[in-house]
Amino acid sequence: MIQAIFPSLPLFHIGDHALPLTIVNGSVSSFPVLPGKNEVHLWLTPLSLYSLEDMLLKFPLFIAETEINISTNFRHHAVKKQYLLSRILLRKIISQYCNCASQSIDFKVNQYGKPALATPFLQNQALFFSMSHSHDLLLIGFSTAQAIGVDIEQINLSFDWESVADFFLSKQERQYLQALPFPQQTIGHYAYWTLKEAVVKCLGVGLHFPLKEVSVKQEQPFKVEVATASRETSEYSVLPFQLSQRYTAAFALASPYESARFFYLKPEAVSL
Repeated sequence: MIQAIFPSLPLFHIGDHALPLTIVNGSVSSFPVLPGKNEVHLWLTPLSLYSLEDMLLKFPLFIAETEINISTNFRHHAVKKQYLLSRILLRKIISQYCNCASQSIDFKVNQYGKPALATPFLQNQALFFSMSHSHDLLLIGFSTAQAIGVDIEQINLSFDWESVADFFLSKQERQYLQALPFPQQTIGHYAYWTLKEAVVKCLGVGLHFPLKEVSVKQEQPFKVEVATASRETSEYSVLPFQLSQRYTAAFALASPYESARFFYLKPEAVSL
């Protein structure tokens, strides 16, 4: 269990034990209002519940021509499906938040590929988001106050985590994992990875930033220190969490937050 690595860690299940997830179904009233100033919204949905062909047929205006062109560069159909479905579902959620047509939503990317809204739809209020998917599960995080980063990874207990430890773990973090019994070492690897990747996605630079410069502090609430090129450090608020026994995930913000709400998007909600 990931709680052995990070004590008092919240545990969220997908499926029969969905609490404290809010189920968002085909009812308009089930969609939440925008996140509050110090609130984070996290959306989860299994991509296997959706047919890409059906979605493109039903909602051809939910995807931009440029995104269709980008998807043709993907060699594997599964990757293409992940990319296109995540964009369609992202537009659907944003359209509900902003009360605008999904086809009117367009995105821009920074020099590192981090997407953002190309046009603001809210007066005097921003909407920041971050996406991640692993295997079947899509995670999207939203904030109206500041940039956010999210990451999710499917746990593979047979993965040789020490083969990549030099790439992203500090000496102290590696020693901490080595002191744990198996399989908590491997689970701890995924916990560290998702925390650090969420931070660099919040920074907007992704894996262009060396993950070894992201230092996880074992305390409550969770904090992460990031060393810049000038060796100055800044602190990020992060929250790691586990989804059933198969996934570990995290989100990161540049300043403290007060609450996080989790939503489970069902396919019937997309047809609204």
